[in-house]
Amino acid sequence: MMLTEFKALLQQPSSALPSGNAIASMEQSTNPNDNSNNQKAYGIPGGTQTIPFLKPKPYDGTVDWDSYLTQFELIAVRNGWDNVTKVAVLGAALCGPALTLLSELHHPIGYDDLVSALDARYGIKNQMQLHLVLLQCRVQKPNEDIRTYHREMQELGRKAWPQAKGSMDSVIVTHFMNGLRDLRIRERVLTAWPETMTAALTVALRMEAVSRLAPPKMASQCSQASVYEPPCMAVQSTIKKHQGVIQHRQLVCWRCDEAGHTLRNCPTRRQISGSKMGNEPRSE
Repeated sequence: MMLTEFKALLQQPSSALPSGNAIASMEQSTNPNDNSNNQKAYGIPGGTQTIPFLKPKPYDGTVDWDSYLTQFELIAVRNGWDNVTKVAVLGAALCGPALTLLSELHHPIGYDDLVSALDARYGIKNQMQLHLVLLQCRVQKPNEDIRTYHREMQELGRKAWPQAKGSMDSVIVTHFMNGLRDLRIRERVLTAWPETMTAALTVALRMEAVSRLAPPKMASQCSQASVYEPPCMAVQSTIKKHQGVIQHRQLVCWRCDEAGHTLRNCPTRRQISGSKMGNEPRSE
């Protein structure tokens, strides 16, 4: 239809034709690929990119708050939001248990006030001791692969020392190595003693691949070695067993071969007189 109207304009006298600026304006307004109006509405600076409007995901308190806040700030910068818009969008994104936080704040709610309240409830700064204990007690689960275990340990380390920024990596590596389930992999990783979590993961995966090349019987013994009874416990059990046998064994006199007494208390010994004790022959 636009082509037909344009041909009709060409057939009119030159004095009736619109100016070049008007035609350019007409073409620009009818261009389906023009996103300048949308970009202005969404606050995208420059007006040359076609990045769509970004919307933050809902937050119910189960996702890591520091990671969610970082993502929200990136979206706010991309969309060109001010603090008034950010507090409205962040408040609208709250759901589940996190939604009750809005009723605890005084109105009007500022963006900094809302962020501080969420940080106090869900931030990792107030849970450092908890995550430190979880890091120290964390071991590889029976059906957990090394990559998943490594990722969980790294996350616990980040929450235990949020201000460290990687300086506590060597401590996390120690807990990671001690928590490896397979004894042979643990010993080889401890021998290599990597200094970073990235190096520890590389060594552990390489040792896991090497252990799979071993015979099945040997690999099974190595993986189950940590559940064997300690040698000292086995020795103590054997000693107690033999002590019980000795205690229940009946005493037999070597002189009269009667049970229940020893040579010192033998009745036949008391009946014999005038002979040297201990040298007389055994009674028949």
